[in-house]
Amino acid sequence: MVRGPSKNTSFPSNRASHTPGLSIWEKLGWIQEPDAVVLGTGIVGMNTGLELRKLHPDWHIVMLDRSAFGGASTRNAGFACFGSPSELVEDLESLGPEALVKLVDMRWSGLNALRASWRDRDLGYTPCGAIEAFTDPVLFERIRDMLPQLNALLDPVFGTPAFQLMSDSEGEQRGLQDVCGAISSPLEGALDTASMVRIMRHSLSKEGIEVIHGIDATGIDQEHDRWRVRTSAGDIQTQRVFVCTNAWAASLLDLDVAPAPNVVVVSQPLPGLVLNNTLHHDRGYVYAREVHGRLLIGGGRQWECDDNDARAQKLVRWAQTHIQGAEGFAIKHHWIGQLGVGSQRLPIVKEVEPGFYAGVRLGGMGVAIGTNVGRALARLSD
Repeated sequence: MVRGPSKNTSFPSNRASHTPGLSIWEKLGWIQEPDAVVLGTGIVGMNTGLELRKLHPDWHIVMLDRSAFGGASTRNAGFACFGSPSELVEDLESLGPEALVKLVDMRWSGLNALRASWRDRDLGYTPCGAIEAFTDPVLFERIRDMLPQLNALLDPVFGTPAFQLMSDSEGEQRGLQDVCGAISSPLEGALDTASMVRIMRHSLSKEGIEVIHGIDATGIDQEHDRWRVRTSAGDIQTQRVFVCTNAWAASLLDLDVAPAPNVVVVSQPLPGLVLNNTLHHDRGYVYAREVHGRLLIGGGRQWECDDNDARAQKLVRWAQTHIQGAEGFAIKHHWIGQLGVGSQRLPIVKEVEPGFYAGVRLGGMGVAIGTNVGRALARLSD
């Protein structure tokens, strides 16, 4: 039997555009001439939208995100932190005392704003405190000697000593092993990222703010007195655009921000795990916490590794060595988060052009500063 050529070898498009186009129902029902378009539905974007609603009750506000879950905020580790001692000493030496206090105050006030806006129960927040674990004796001695100065500098922010030196026995009681020293803080906490995002989305819904996922913004152009947001589904015309895409903002405009991939792994349930607080190591580059009886550990960007899989394995080995009950750690969850970083530690909150705003470069501190960054961004339009 002689077979002819296969019929279904290609399906050439008969569309003039590569975008699917927006239906009349989509345009009229969701995105017809919005007063404001917010790009990014993470912590910053959601707080931008909510603050815009307070300032402008009659505005039609539309929020877009290319992710099905909504931004990088659903991929964070849920640390309600403001910086470990070694991280803050490094900032003190590079930025100076005035800038350090400003940085920590921004983070602390942001955490307070988050908790004042939503109940701890709804955020899944626990005031568990934090520990920084040291495995380098030289670094530990240097940070230990700097603690009085660091606490004195930050006293105007906290009104109480932020950090305390721990004894070896205290470190062991709180889950550490094979470390040369530890410093604790009673002021930090942890939250449930899904709970936080869910309660913020509920607030958006109550305020009648349209949230659309699965649409990627590919460009922004000015047309007379309006802005045209080009998306994977079609173009949207609006008077105001708020870019809250953090690490990916440079794909839309020229800003000092770029993505920095961050590895996070979570173990199987570990019955012997002893870790009731959040844990930091090496200037905040490594961080760990308990999540539903499992151990979460992430970071490691300071390590020279061939790829993210190698970094994940090194994180596991660090946990097995230094955290009690983690000896049998096996990776059950593994993802990559994207930090928005740049040449400076402070976020970018600015009006780029009239009607065009950006709130980005969170530097891995989205939980701490995202609420206030979003609110400050929205106020630029008032």
